Amino acid sequence: DGKIVLPGNLLAFTFYGKPCNVVVMGVKGADGAELSTQGSAIPGDPDLERSDLETSASDLSLQLGRMDIGDSPEAAPLSKPMDPGSPVTPSTPDPGQGDKSCGEGDGADLAGDSELAGKGSSEGLPLTGKTGAISSTDNFYFISSRTRITFSEPRTGVAEEGGCEPRVTYDMIGGLSSQLKTVRETVELPLKHPELFKSYGIPPPRGVLLYGPPGTGKTLIAKAIANEVGAHVTIINGPEIISKFYGESESRLRQIFAEASLRRPSIIFIDELDALCPKREGAQNEVEKRVVASLLTLMDGIGSEGSEGQLLVLGATNRPQALDAALRRPGRFDKEIEIGIPNAQDRLDILQKLLRKVPHSLTGAELAQLADSAHGYVGADLAALCKEAGLYALRRVLGESPNLSDTEVAGSVMIAFNDFLQGMNDVRPSAMREVAIDVPKVSWSDIGGLEDVKLKLKQAVEWPLKHPESFIRMGIQPPKGVLLYGPPGCSKTMIAKALAHESGLNFLAVK
Repeated sequence: DGKIVLPGNLLAFTFYGKPCNVVVMGVKGADGAELSTQGSAIPGDPDLERSDLETSASDLSLQLGRMDIGDSPEAAPLSKPMDPGSPVTPSTPDPGQGDKSCGEGDGADLAGDSELAGKGSSEGLPLTGKTGAISSTDNFYFISSRTRITFSEPRTGVAEEGGCEPRVTYDMIGGLSSQLKTVRETVELPLKHPELFKSYGIPPPRGVLLYGPPGTGKTLIAKAIANEVGAHVTIINGPEIISKFYGESESRLRQIFAEASLRRPSIIFIDELDALCPKREGAQNEVEKRVVASLLTLMDGIGSEGSEGQLLVLGATNRPQALDAALRRPGRFDKEIEIGIPNAQDRLDILQKLLRKVPHSLTGAELAQLADSAHGYVGADLAALCKEAGLYALRRVLGESPNLSDTEVAGSVMIAFNDFLQGMNDVRPSAMREVAIDVPKVSWSDIGGLEDVKLKLKQAVEWPLKHPESFIRMGIQPPKGVLLYGPPGCSKTMIAKALAHESGLNFLAVK
C-alpha cells in the first residue's frame, strides 16, 4: 500500500511463493482519469531494463519537475524536467492544478475503482515501455487495499517456446491400448457428458490412480489426456508443492483446487503422488500429515460443490504401497489402473511408434525379432535404445566418410539392425535392474556329448519359443519347468547357459 505507480513502472511482488514482475500499462484513478503508455513498446531496449525502484524514482522526479511550486516566474523554467531517453517536449502545467493534484494524492486515490492494467508473468519480464516522460498529466495515483488489478498476459512467447516440444497425442502412445481405453472411458465421459451420470444417478469418478514401474508411460498418458480432452489441466509435481513455511503447502493445494473448480471442466494431475501423500503412520514431521489431510478433505469436497464430473484428479506413482490407505478408498481415487511392463507385442507397437519418423532400414521381421529379444524393456528403455542406435549409426557414417557436411550426413544416416543390437549392450532393462543379468556366450558346440539331453531341452524350451503356432495347431502344451540333476561337475550349469544363449533368453543364476 502507498506505492505510487505510473504507466511503464515495473512492480515486483510474490504470489504464493513465486516471484512475479508486472509491467504497468495503464492506470485509472478514482477521479476517472486514465494514464497510459505513449508510443510503442520496444522489447529488448537496454535503456529500459532497470529496476522498479529506479523507474518509480525517475518517473516521480520527472512529474515533480513539471510542477511549478515557486512564486516568481523566473523559477518556472528551472523546474522543467529533462529526459535524455525521450525527445518529448516538457510542458509546464498550471500551478493551481499542480497544487490540487498534490492535495488529491492521499485522499481521492484510496477509492475502490483504481485499476492497473498490466502484463504478468511468473518468470519475470523486462521493462518494455518508455519510463521517462510517459504521461503529461500531473496526477499521481498510489496502490491501496481497494485497488483492482487487471492482468493481460501475452501468450505469444509461451506458444513459440511450447511449439518446440512435440505435442503428445493418443497416437504417439504405443503398447498401452487397453489401459488407454480404460483411462479415456473414465476421464473423458464424465467431462464431456456429465448429464448422463446425473440422469442415471451414477456418481462420476473423482480420481484415477495410474501406478506401475518407472518408464512405462504414466506421465505420458496424462500429457496426452491434457492435450486431447480439451479441459483445463493443472499439473502438480509432488515435491514442488512442499514448503518449509507453516501452512503454505496446504494453501497452495487449496488455491489449485479453487482455481480448477472455477475453470470447469478441469483435470488436476498429480505426478509422484507418493512424495506428496505418504502413509501418515511413517510420516517424519507434521507437514506431511497436514498435506495428506488437506488433500483428503479437498477430494471429498469435489462432489459437494456442484462440480460432479467436471473436476477430476489424476494421480501417478510407481510406489502405490507407499500411499496413505485413506487416499485409495472409493470416493477419492475410484479407479486404479496398472501401467505394467509391456510384452513382446506391446514392445513391437512401441518400437513402431518410436521409429515412425526415424530413417531406418529395419524390416518387419527384424522389428519383431528385436521386440522379442528386448526382455524387461519398458517404453523409456526402448526410447533410449533408439537413441543409442541412432548414435551408433551416426558414428558409423562419420567413420566411413569423416569429411561429409552436416546436410550430407543427415541424408545418409540410416539406422540398421546391427545398430540396435549394439545399443542393447549399453541399455539395461529397467524391469530387471534389481537382479544380476548374465548374458552367457556358451553355445551347444561348446558342450561335448549329451546329445539326448540337448535334444530334449531344445524340444522343451527352444521349439515352443521359435515355433509357437505349431504347438497351438497340434494342441501341445509346452512344459513349464525342466529339472536338471546329476553329480557335481557334469555340465548342468553350462547346459543351462547354452540353452539361454541359443534361445535368446536372459540367464539369472540363483544359488
